[in-house]
Amino acid sequence: MGPDRISYLMFGNMPDVALLVWLRLFNLVWKVGVVPAARKEAHVVPVLKPGKDKSAPSSYRPISLTSQVGKRMECMVKGRLEHLLKGRGVLNRFQSGFRKGRSTLDNLARLHHDVTAAKNRGRYVLAIFLDLQAAFDLTWHFGVLKKLRDCGITRNCFHYLRAFLENRKIIVRVDGELSDALILERSTPHGSVISPVIFSLIINDLPEVAKASGMVISQFADDSGTWRTGSNLVDLAKRA
Repeated sequence: MGPDRISYLMFGNMPDVALLVWLRLFNLVWKVGVVPAARKEAHVVPVLKPGKDKSAPSSYRPISLTSQVGKRMECMVKGRLEHLLKGRGVLNRFQSGFRKGRSTLDNLARLHHDVTAAKNRGRYVLAIFLDLQAAFDLTWHFGVLKKLRDCGITRNCFHYLRAFLENRKIIVRVDGELSDALILERSTPHGSVISPVIFSLIINDLPEVAKASGMVISQFADDSGTWRTGSNLVDLAKRA
């Protein structure tokens, strides 16, 4: 459970009249574009990674526990946001992460095709693979909002997402004790179904950058592979 101490089990056992009250609250939040502060607070529980040194902060994986009520509405907003982005053809076709019917196999198939084709012609393929470290944690809020505007996401959806990102707090919880609250000036919320969609939007322009340099790119979330085909391996390495 998150800070509000409301669990999924509670929602599953609520009578219809109570669920209707929650739905009205969700519609009100959507209409006015103000997300209650309690829905933007996360209790972060550090979990020790297997075989790691207990005394090193980097040995712990932070698990964010957020409002289950907030998550319910986020699922609805995610569906709406994806519908708008799909209708506008915003997300590039090279991104396989967080998309229905897509997987890492898309990326592997594309690379395999290009390598096989190059080999049959006696050519080389030079590939570089990128894994963005702490990608979600470094997402810039202003950049997200600008991207949304540029994509034509306005009105209720834009105002909700702006309120969703602004003034989020994290509090570390260890053995029942709570730290002081910290306001997050960047990052997409951990554990939110909206965060992957937002992140996909942030790195949506990478294929254009690769294309401008004559490279091919394939993406899965924050992992990217980019490659170039040529007859001279040394020349390929110099231009990489």
